[in-house]
Amino acid sequence: MGIRVLIVALVAALAISAAPVQAAKKKAMVTEQMESSDVYAVGVEQMNARHWKAAIEAMTKVIDNPKATKDMLTNAYADRGSCYANMKMYGEAITDLNKALEAKPDMQHALYERARALAMTGKHAEAVADMDKVISLESAGSQPSLVTADYYKNRGIYLMNMVPPNPEKAKSDFAMAKKINPKIKIPVKYKDL
Repeated sequence: MGIRVLIVALVAALAISAAPVQAAKKKAMVTEQMESSDVYAVGVEQMNARHWKAAIEAMTKVIDNPKATKDMLTNAYADRGSCYANMKMYGEAITDLNKALEAKPDMQHALYERARALAMTGKHAEAVADMDKVISLESAGSQPSLVTADYYKNRGIYLMNMVPPNPEKAKSDFAMAKKINPKIKIPVKYKDL
């Protein structure tokens, strides 16, 4: 019985002496995560202001931080991919968007941005596949919005740029886009569909 008491006392003493070390490690980790969050917020502000290079720099800092949470890392890859796409750096965009989608396959924003980048590189069938998923995810939500109309319009454009083109499905997509948003602009070359 005496040995058990001694062991319990020893374990308690170790736990008490380790508590400040564990608390310091936890505080450092929380501080690093908060710093990543602040850097990410700056990146989002830069992105919203259309300062693509500054946003890419901020998102890269988040991605390079080993303490960034999985969700923050996924969002940083998606946002950096979007910035790359806006700078016409489609290879980099697709690489980052693929990483975001590996972590979160139904990330609507990343699917949409990857579809856009794929279309710009001439991979229209792959862009249509991504837009199919985007529209499916959007349809699972609430009522169609103006954004949904853009999704249909873009898929229609990608369908017309496939080899061979699919004018019947494109026509249906353009009609749906117009139904959702009568003010949406369909490219002139597709108005006769």
